[in-house]
Amino acid sequence: MNKVLMGIVAVSSLVAATGASAAPWIAEEAHIPLANGVATVALVKNGAAERTMVCRDTADALVKIRPEGIAFDTSRQHGKTVVTENVVDDAQLVPVALDACGVSRGDHFDAAVASARQS
Repeated sequence: MNKVLMGIVAVSSLVAATGASAAPWIAEEAHIPLANGVATVALVKNGAAERTMVCRDTADALVKIRPEGIAFDTSRQHGKTVVTENVVDDAQLVPVALDACGVSRGDHFDAAVASARQS
């Protein structure tokens, strides 16, 4: 019984030491500048498992225009009818940053970098 218990302890120690509880780490990483942001491609390894992660950080601006009042004025100039339109509005310019990530199984690092460079 003592030998069986020592065997179970030895196997569980070996599993813990070989990466069953190891933290994931980034094996390769690339930052590709885009027209309006950055694409980041990373190869994440967790033991024998590999994942390719592609994130796109884009910066944009959201413009909100709400008309509060529209005034029309019709007048005659040189014998022709002229319509004048006056719009009173409230405009807001809001900076927006988006981060969209996708994760796929396996090592697709080179293909993901090539794809990000083309976009």
